[in-house]
Amino acid sequence: MAGWNTHLLILRGEKTEEDYKVRMEAYEKRLRAIGHDETTIKIMVEYKIRLNYGTD
Repeated sequence: MAGWNTHLLILRGEKTEEDYKVRMEAYEKRLRAIGHDETTIKIMVEYKIRLNYGTD
């Protein structure tokens, strides 16, 4: 699988859901720490979800 973004594969299960929640909370915290407003944070979180986790 050379060249694939295997870390972006969608995995299912409780552990994956917990990992997702931890990662997204940390991402939101970083965005707030560097001074983004809530509207921008919402847009950036939605973009990250689509980019990293797909739309299903």
